[in-house]
Amino acid sequence: MAVEIGTLVLKGRFGPQPAETPGQDRAFEEALEVLRFELLREIDDKLQEAERRAWER
Repeated sequence: MAVEIGTLVLKGRFGPQPAETPGQDRAFEEALEVLRFELLREIDDKLQEAERRAWER
């Protein structure tokens, strides 16, 4: 089903979500874990950089 609002087109499905296989769930969990690790590493890098800049002042 699609709904048009001016130039915006929204598409979606109604009803229950199709069942996923256990392999899909595990792959999704692994992908989320990788993203989580990368995000935490980036935040840690930003905090260390901010501390270094504060120390240099």
